[in-house]
Amino acid sequence: ALPTLLAAVGPGHPMGLRLSAAVGLMRIHDPQAAAALERLTDPSEDRPLRTLGLNLLAMNDAARATAAATRALEDPDVLFADAAIGVLGRVGGAAGRATLQARLAGETRVLARKAIEQVLHMR
Repeated sequence: ALPTLLAAVGPGHPMGLRLSAAVGLMRIHDPQAAAALERLTDPSEDRPLRTLGLNLLAMNDAARATAAATRALEDPDVLFADAAIGVLGRVGGAAGRATLQARLAGETRVLARKAIEQVLHMR
């Protein structure tokens, strides 16, 4: 199943197939599956696929998702950055919350600031 899902999630396939393959990869705890999910977060991908990839990665490999979400805080797409903030709040633990706290001081985007504040006040 893994080789088939890895092929199906790649560029050039219909979006529905890629989304379904990504969900399948989330259930396979293998470094190749996690790497494929992380590749879906690339800025060249459409936002829905990027967001799904990041959220599925969080369910597959929390450490890898935390690293990807931390990088995504800088993303110019504020809605994707918002998804990254949510992932850091869910799976990033104390380090993720510290990253968000540090980011809050310099964050200029209103939506991102609000999302960080909401995550930080949830606990």
